Amino acid sequence: MEKFKKIEDDDIMIEVTMLDERSVEEMGSDDGGVMRDTLSEFWESFYSMCCNGEAVKYPRLKHTLHEEDWIAICRILVFGYKACGYYPIKLATSFMLNCFGRSVSEETVLNDFMNSTCDRDLIINAKEGRLEEFDDLIDFLDDYECTVVPNEKNVINVLNEIAHKEIIQKPAYISKCWKPILLQQVFLLPEEIELICVKLKPSCKRVLEMLTFDDDPQAKGELLTIRSLKRYVKTLDENVLTKFVRFCTGADVLVVDKIFVRILKNSQSDFQRRPVAHTCGAVLELPPGYELVDLKHEFNNILSSNVLYMDFV
Repeated sequence: MEKFKKIEDDDIMIEVTMLDERSVEEMGSDDGGVMRDTLSEFWESFYSMCCNGEAVKYPRLKHTLHEEDWIAICRILVFGYKACGYYPIKLATSFMLNCFGRSVSEETVLNDFMNSTCDRDLIINAKEGRLEEFDDLIDFLDDYECTVVPNEKNVINVLNEIAHKEIIQKPAYISKCWKPILLQQVFLLPEEIELICVKLKPSCKRVLEMLTFDDDPQAKGELLTIRSLKRYVKTLDENVLTKFVRFCTGADVLVVDKIFVRILKNSQSDFQRRPVAHTCGAVLELPPGYELVDLKHEFNNILSSNVLYMDFV
């Protein structure tokens, strides 16, 4: 992030070197995949350390982050989108629209707030006038320092006020820092944000459509591996699917059009057999004869480790 504090032009060339958990330089050379992985790692850390929310995130103030830090973060956002089409899709759309100086509807803010909490069903019931879980609703609103007792007549207004306070008012200083950076670039348009988020979000259907296989596989072992891979992808939940996409492409969002699957010609021993990805070209290498149970076990072990090494040059 220090590099982005010293620049004013987002249209720059940056070469990335990854360090492993021992601070040892990894061998992977950057031809796109390392940069995508770096951006994914940066925004994952940003969500965790600098944001509130669950499925939807919105930034929160930290005493350790100053104006130049927030400006640098916004420059990273713009750089990532310009360099490789990467956009942090978990950021609340209403927060981003406010950063662009656009007016944001109460419905958009409330929807973002609702998806940022683990009490989504409670908010839905309250919006529909079902206040049977009144004590739970009081506890929920108390977490956000609500000073009004909700009832059937005012509950929607109360929820709108809390949502606006959390997503628009509290991060207002951050919005002020981001606004000049966002307005001076021309690649990311505010009216396209929702469409971009839908386009970049991984889904089983989209990922299956992206899988592209070499030639026309005929061998029995190749067909078994292809069938097992497709069945495996169909079983993945959103979290694991995102990790699968990142393993294959370096990015946790869909910034490439295809994932090229290469079935090796020679079978491997159980000890040697494993999925191998070349993220720069979005190439996934698999051995022939991969049974679903084995592919699932070995892929799950890789994806659950949360440690992916960049070691191809």
